[in-house]
Amino acid sequence: MTTELAESSRDVIDVMISYNPADVEHVRHLAGALRAEGLSVWFSDMDNPNLGDTGQAVSQCKVFVLVLSEKSACDPQCKDELALAYITDSSIFPVGLQRFRDLGPLLDCGMKLMLAKINWTFFVKPEDFEKNFPGLLSGIQNGIESSGDKSFPIDEDNPFQFLNSLSHVTVEETDENLQDFWPRNFGDKREVSWVNFKNAFVKDYGEEIEESYTEENLNQRFFVNVIYKDIFDLRKEIKRDMYDQFCDGNPQGDPHCFYSRLQEYARGLYAMKEVFNMDSTLRLTVVQNLGKFSTPAVVARLLEMMSDQDPNIRAVTAIALARSNARSKKSLSKLMKALEDEDRLVRESACFALGFLQAASAVEAIADRWRNDPISHVRTAASEALKMMDNEEARKCVHMTEVLTGEMQSLRTEESK
Repeated sequence: MTTELAESSRDVIDVMISYNPADVEHVRHLAGALRAEGLSVWFSDMDNPNLGDTGQAVSQCKVFVLVLSEKSACDPQCKDELALAYITDSSIFPVGLQRFRDLGPLLDCGMKLMLAKINWTFFVKPEDFEKNFPGLLSGIQNGIESSGDKSFPIDEDNPFQFLNSLSHVTVEETDENLQDFWPRNFGDKREVSWVNFKNAFVKDYGEEIEESYTEENLNQRFFVNVIYKDIFDLRKEIKRDMYDQFCDGNPQGDPHCFYSRLQEYARGLYAMKEVFNMDSTLRLTVVQNLGKFSTPAVVARLLEMMSDQDPNIRAVTAIALARSNARSKKSLSKLMKALEDEDRLVRESACFALGFLQAASAVEAIADRWRNDPISHVRTAASEALKMMDNEEARKCVHMTEVLTGEMQSLRTEESK
């Protein structure tokens, strides 16, 4: 096991470095300098790659450093790792080995969106390292000091909760006398039509979007669709309460709070789609690790993946839902349906998940698995799940299973005589 992999066993990693193997010598130099400052640093050695450890390191690190070159800018794994770091609320620091004018055209719209307005550090020439490393180190140290527990309490009734947890929001300097978007356009109205809302948004921000985002898939239409489909749930009438929920009351009095949070939501949306994508290099690891990030957006994607074609994904997703403490009716319903899955590992995982969540409504269904499942591992999982539940019905079922188990063992003993 290399030094880099050995450090992955720590519960929390200060810095995780993402890179393309072609740049490994630059990474080793950077890692050595950071370690000399007393920081724990993890990066996967190209001679001993381990995707599972990589995903775990991204999820656990306080600071995520992305070393960008012509190779890594087009590397799917670097993109996947960036997306996972974004979702799990790591402070992100891009380190460019070429000038931005050379790297920028190579970044796809998702990477550009996630790296927008983040302070870059450039090590283009050998002398740049001594000159620019102190600034990078200071930023990393600040990122480590400000990092907290990378898990969030869940409120499945608030789909925008994850926006409150992300640390990447940038508030522009604005005219303090300028009103917020809603009162600026609609005064005291408590409800406006979607058409009026859309027109007001395009009037205020359409030109800025076209100047800031030039990619084919990242334009004015993209942001309007996100507002209509994701934020306002295809409603023809937009209520002020829905707007306020998305803006979270705008406690800082930012007149552009809606647009700032819209951009943050779009970044999160891109990141979420990236890490759960069928082609993601970290997909299985992501599902395993994101269970502890109990945001409504993550839970919603996990629920979708309970219908994945791959039984391994369904099984791991069931456990991830339990780790996320997803106790809504929809979550429990998905897990109970999984008790009837054709794959025995999925049924087993669903039993453990429902037991961990102490889902009283699932006691009868789990007991049925114990009585009727043809696979002994599933029956054992069902029995253990019942023992996890602290309610009278579960205790009765546990007592009955113990009695019946004792009777069957007694019959086997008599038969062998």
